[in-house]
Amino acid sequence: MKSDVRFQQANQSLANRTRLIPQVTLSAAYQRLNYDRPVDNGTGTLVSNDGHNTNYSVLISYDLQKFFGPESALAEQATYFSKLQHKIAIRDIVRNIKKSFFTIREIQFEIDELKKLVGLYDRINGVLHRQSKSGVYNELERQQFQVQQSIFNNDLLSREADLEAAYFQLSSLINVEIAPLKQRVGVITKPVETKFISSPNLDPDRLAGRDDKDMIVVLGRDYDLAKLEYQKYNSLPLPTVYVRGAKDSPTPVSADGPQTTAEVGISIPLDAFATRPAQKSMLAAKSEKSQLLKQKALQDYRNQIKLDVSNLNRLKSQAVALEKTRTETKKLLDKSFLFYSQKRLDVLGTMDIFQKYLQAAKNSLMNEYQMQITDAELEYLVGAPQ
Repeated sequence: MKSDVRFQQANQSLANRTRLIPQVTLSAAYQRLNYDRPVDNGTGTLVSNDGHNTNYSVLISYDLQKFFGPESALAEQATYFSKLQHKIAIRDIVRNIKKSFFTIREIQFEIDELKKLVGLYDRINGVLHRQSKSGVYNELERQQFQVQQSIFNNDLLSREADLEAAYFQLSSLINVEIAPLKQRVGVITKPVETKFISSPNLDPDRLAGRDDKDMIVVLGRDYDLAKLEYQKYNSLPLPTVYVRGAKDSPTPVSADGPQTTAEVGISIPLDAFATRPAQKSMLAAKSEKSQLLKQKALQDYRNQIKLDVSNLNRLKSQAVALEKTRTETKKLLDKSFLFYSQKRLDVLGTMDIFQKYLQAAKNSLMNEYQMQITDAELEYLVGAPQ
């Protein structure tokens, strides 16, 4: 985006210069004259009329349309828009980096939970192995646990692959190799700052009506340019004025000798009287269409803010209940191994507790993840809260 800003600045500078500088044309010509037949000079004597002719001229012209036309104003406006677009692009990069980091953390937390459950299955397998040595028949239970452990292991492998993909995405965003990136992320202990999660009672209508100035301008860029082009466009053609000076130095005998020409003129493109009004009508239609698209873009922008705020409020309202469920199932999980070893729980009851805990943990983690993602989206759309 910085390169686009520099490009637009250079284009603006060029448009301003072109607007003021006239067109200058220098020309020089040389003619060698060789006549096939001599001519009578009036005295009865035939003489040759051979010779040469040199010509030098300069033409300075200026199209008034360039001075009053929209090119310079359009270039200046495009530079302004590119600077704002650069600011929005930085916000978009921050949003994507946050979303990638949140994704990595959510996947890592789920992997930790899966590893915890796989470890519990390993402990249960140890109990079953000792019981088998003592002559207790438990092959059916062993198979049931092995099947469920295999399912968890497959989930674990799948989430580890998702984690690699998330690291790859973040690596591409910040242009850092994956190996050092993992080390950097691994030492981060502080939570990533969020802007809206801690704000109580977010009002969708109030936040949607707060219109971020930079975002509004960028969304209306096409309309503003089309409107400016229409307003600056002259429906009547403007003439081109010019000054021309020339010097001829002929040497044929019959020539009158060197001569100097000075000429001042004006050129009016008569065909433009028919075409320019039609062109301005086309620009008016283009501006009207761009205005409708701008209105739709603004409506979509405000609706997205309202939707994100509503979703964030909903996610926040259910966070406490989800975390409470996770805590309660964690208590059951902590007791499940002891209960199973004491035969106070059968194999199905034990696996049911494992699955309920994993589901409760997933629900709580996903809810927190969705809140963080929505927070990043809102920060991109409206900036920091006021």
